[in-house]
Amino acid sequence: MNNIDLTPYYDLKEKDIARLGLFICEGKNTVDRMISSGIKVHSLVCIEDLEAYYKGLSKNEFPVITMSKKEISGITGIAFHRGVLASGFRPEIRNIENHIGSLDTETAVVICPETDNPDNLGSIIRTSCAFGINNIIIGKNCIDPYKRKTIRVSMGNVFFINIWHVEDQEATVNFLKSKGFTMIGTSLSDDSIDIREFNCEKKALVLGHENYGIPEDWLSSCDIKVKIPMLNNTDSLNVSVAAGIFLYVMTR
Repeated sequence: MNNIDLTPYYDLKEKDIARLGLFICEGKNTVDRMISSGIKVHSLVCIEDLEAYYKGLSKNEFPVITMSKKEISGITGIAFHRGVLASGFRPEIRNIENHIGSLDTETAVVICPETDNPDNLGSIIRTSCAFGINNIIIGKNCIDPYKRKTIRVSMGNVFFINIWHVEDQEATVNFLKSKGFTMIGTSLSDDSIDIREFNCEKKALVLGHENYGIPEDWLSSCDIKVKIPMLNNTDSLNVSVAAGIFLYVMTR
């Protein structure tokens, strides 16, 4: 392991890996998807049983370090049981206003202004990919899509979708509307309609925060508000579960 930089792996429970310009992913399926996506890999740490496999995948383009589970747990500070960890160089999350011409305007768009839970964002990314969504737009208060947990929950789908960051909300909304998108807010308000009763050709779905819904500035930019009909006095669903239902109805 001489001259191999293990810095990204130390104290993962506490470390903000983003300041190194890197991210961490874990587990064979997720790591394999990261490698296949073409993301530049910094390094990979695995148990001995997986050494030959990952050295074959690496094609000598990144170092593969072999350790026992106990040694990996000692470095990372977390209970390690997934067989493999890898660090990659973080993709740039581009401001949508500066690269707006690159947005694929032929498929639906998902907007997460303030999704601050890594489980929820990871699940939304995974579900969006499953329904053919190519673009997710995140607000400044959204959780980092390249956090270790977000990547894990997304099952590596974060590497196969365009993530855009909003600086100028008005410019983003105006562009989407100019391209024929209908801004659809998910809301339980009295003037919301059943999602099954609404359809349009090009959809930009705005998802709310788990606790307080869509921020007012985004809600006011929506052309229509929709909701999921629920029974048995259920007043709401987890945002990632709701996203799956909305996207299923919107893309069928």
